[in-house]
Amino acid sequence: MYGDFATVYDGFMADVPYGDWCAYLHGLIQTRRPGARRLLDLCCGTGSVSLGLAALGYDVMGGDLSQDMLQRAQEKARDRGQRVPFYRMDMTDFSLINGVDCITAMCDGINYLTHHARDDFFRCAYDALLPQGLLLFDFSTQYRLLTALGDNTFADENDDSAYILVTHREKEGCSMELTLFFKQGEYYRRGYEEHFLFVHDPTDLADALYDAGFSQVEAFSFLTVEDIKPQDERIMMIARR
Repeated sequence: MYGDFATVYDGFMADVPYGDWCAYLHGLIQTRRPGARRLLDLCCGTGSVSLGLAALGYDVMGGDLSQDMLQRAQEKARDRGQRVPFYRMDMTDFSLINGVDCITAMCDGINYLTHHARDDFFRCAYDALLPQGLLLFDFSTQYRLLTALGDNTFADENDDSAYILVTHREKEGCSMELTLFFKQGEYYRRGYEEHFLFVHDPTDLADALYDAGFSQVEAFSFLTVEDIKPQDERIMMIARR
């Protein structure tokens, strides 16, 4: 997962307003747990959210299953002079020696999990949080995965690379076939990856969070504090330990 794509991920995600995402998370955290500082950012990828939250004053550590993504995150931290540690972590099977105030999991990390794996993640997160700690995560909705993406082909290119993404609607979510092209001299090297994003219903997610022990769950249209709507493509959820 995210092998070759890690090397070009930031280039193709350049339009994502990570600064706005981090400011949004900061506002949600500080209105619910003022003074929170120690934070674990899971599914951290190349570290854009981790580094953004660290710049806002949080004591952040990042975790991801992809070693290629983590290597890129470490390079970015060094380039920016930020001391953020990154670790290889499985979000469905992790523990911390010292608890944290908050755990974040952004950029559709939840969508990569089956219902069973999702429940494992919630239990691990609950155990890793300090009392009154917060779990914050976003996810792509059924509308985005099955309608906005659906059965389609997407492509993009820049000076050094290009990709073709073919998506298919499936019973449980959206499958993705990603073909990558990397410029090497006069030629291009081809790479290929497959991904699957599972559909999760916000009501089911809330029930699973309560089952894991969380005491309060909120859901909003992404980047707002407004009630979710049928055609939302992304939803933000917050759970309190």
